Amino acid sequence: MSRTLPQAPIKGRKPGRKLRGLPDHHRTEGQVKKQPPIPAIREKVFAFTEQNDACVKRVLIGYGSKNPDLKLTELTIALAFIAAGPESEEGKLTLVNLFGFTFGWLMQLGVQMPYNRIHQERVRQEELFRQKKHLFSVASPVVSPARKLRVLVEEIGEVAEAIDKIEFHTEAKAAIYARRWKTELVTELVQVAAVLCAWLESLEVQS
Repeated sequence: MSRTLPQAPIKGRKPGRKLRGLPDHHRTEGQVKKQPPIPAIREKVFAFTEQNDACVKRVLIGYGSKNPDLKLTELTIALAFIAAGPESEEGKLTLVNLFGFTFGWLMQLGVQMPYNRIHQERVRQEELFRQKKHLFSVASPVVSPARKLRVLVEEIGEVAEAIDKIEFHTEAKAAIYARRWKTELVTELVQVAAVLCAWLESLEVQS
C-alpha cells in the first residue's frame, strides 16, 4: 500500500500562489524576520492542507468560537481513528484532517500566519532533538506510531488545560490571566499542529 499523501488536484490554486499564512518574501528585509527555509516535504504537507479546505471551514463555520470544548472533543475523537491505524489510508487522512482542523482553530483565534508559526515550532522541535532534550523526533520514520501518538495525546492534553484555565479565570473575573491563557492556548495548538505535521512528514519519508 502506498504511504504517500493523497494527490488530489488543488482546486482554484494557481501555479505560484503563496500558501495561506506563509511569510511574504517580497517585503523588505527589515519588515520580515528571516525564517529557515521550509523543506519540500513540509511544503507538501502544507499544500495538501490547502486543498483540504473542508476541515478548515468545519472549525471556522461549524463550531462557534464560544465553545472550545466542542473543538477539543473533535480533536480527541480523531485520536481513536489515528490509534486504529495511523499508516492506513484512513489514518493518514485523519492526520491531515486533524492538522487542517487545528489550522482552522488557529485562524479563528486570530493567528494571521499559521503556517509560519507551525514551521517555526517544527524547527524548534528538531533543534531540541539535536540537543538531546527530546528523546526522539516524531518526524523520524523509525519511531513507532505508538510513541508518536503518546506525544500527540500529551499536546492535546495541554490544550485542554489551557481551555480550563481560561474558563476559570474568566469566571473569576481575572481578565489579565484569562488573556495570558488565551495566548497559551494558541501556543499549545501550534504545538499540536507541529506534531501532526512531523508525523505526516515521517510518512512521506517512509514512502
